[in-house]
Amino acid sequence: MSKPKSKPKSKGAGPASGDWRSWQLPPKLAEVELRAQTPEPLAALRSSPVRLATWCLSMRLKEDVHLQATADPGGGGELTPEAEAAVCAAAEFLAGRMDSKSSLSLLMTALEDEDSLTVVGVGGRDPGSRSHTGWLEAVGRAGVPHIRLYCLALGPQDFEVLARHTGLKCLVLSQDNEYPLSGLLLLPLAPRLETLELAVNDWFKRVRAEMGQEELENWGEEEDEDEEWEVGVQHPEGGYVLPPEPRGVLTALLCMGRRLKVVVFKIGNDEPDLWELRDAQLDAVLTQVRSGVEALGGDSLRLEARK
Repeated sequence: MSKPKSKPKSKGAGPASGDWRSWQLPPKLAEVELRAQTPEPLAALRSSPVRLATWCLSMRLKEDVHLQATADPGGGGELTPEAEAAVCAAAEFLAGRMDSKSSLSLLMTALEDEDSLTVVGVGGRDPGSRSHTGWLEAVGRAGVPHIRLYCLALGPQDFEVLARHTGLKCLVLSQDNEYPLSGLLLLPLAPRLETLELAVNDWFKRVRAEMGQEELENWGEEEDEDEEWEVGVQHPEGGYVLPPEPRGVLTALLCMGRRLKVVVFKIGNDEPDLWELRDAQLDAVLTQVRSGVEALGGDSLRLEARK
């Protein structure tokens, strides 16, 4: 009796040599794993027959190729129109090819000499605004079930688009994303969204050691960009404070989306002494959220903390 054949698995889109513009996917391909893949070769494979497979795709956009510095010094990066077009073309290729276990991660390579790691989009619907709606809409049309995003400046328009993704089952907002927490409240409108995973690192605000309670409550309303900030041991919170907004947003998410599971997690464990204090703050907030959800008749067990 012959041994059963294993599923064909690809670590790349084609042979090691030759012009990638002429590559075709193998006809019996079942699994594809691509890491740090630029979008252009994927778009070139669109002539391949459309067949379902399990795709584990990490797409990376690179400095000087897909990103450019913002006008503000230290302000991070901007997605170029050519990069947006390339991601849209790659998403067009993925349409109809990703099965329910497939995933897409989009990473940005940080620009040198920039203080911010986040990348803004090309252009929004309002004059002067910028968003990632163009390529997010393309990814939505492709029906990607699992999406993980890094280093993006997301706005309300972007969350509106994500909420219209009909195939999205799991969304992960990982490290170095910037977004209004209120934008998360649009996501329960996504018809198939089951899991929302949120990195909490950027939720904590850095405060001065001598900041008092009254000043802390009003913190952020009138920031002085030239003022020196420091992580101080005198502050009872160790220099990092979790503002009140996450508590209300998490409570609303769990009450709005009756099937939605929300997972909060942290990236890395730098400054362990300070993280111990931040963990204590986060635990207290999550306890309040669970109590509030139960009081409103919701299911507090759908909130999970991953440490």
